[in-house]
Amino acid sequence: MSDYHRNLPHWLPDGPAIFLTWRLYGYLPACILQKHCAEKMLSTGQKFARADQQLDRAEAGPLGLKDTRIAECVSHCLELGDSKFRRYDLHSFVVMANHVPVLLTPKIGMQWITKSLKGITARLCNQILQRTKGPFWQQGSCDH
Repeated sequence: MSDYHRNLPHWLPDGPAIFLTWRLYGYLPACILQKHCAEKMLSTGQKFARADQQLDRAEAGPLGLKDTRIAECVSHCLELGDSKFRRYDLHSFVVMANHVPVLLTPKIGMQWITKSLKGITARLCNQILQRTKGPFWQQGSCDH
């Protein structure tokens, strides 16, 4: 089992499929974050679930993945990681308005998969949007 730390620890067992989620930079709008932090009676897991439900509705915050050019770019890069570069077996993914959940079985270290996928897609998507500066993805990822 490998592990690494960024903002959160990641423990990655060898072999099984991994469920990952990447989110757009600034994906937690202040209004949602303040609302859920103020709910003192909820557990951390309940707060996460409520925030995640609101984010899935994609009513606030960055929604750049709704742009079909951006969604197609991210989809193409994910598919190439499997078919051309053989870094993982891609089982399933969906490009949502503000995040990308992915199910894959890694063939190389997960930190290299996330670094390369997020790096190339950020560069290409920023080019499509004609942006020269600023982050595209939120740092880190959620993995299960």
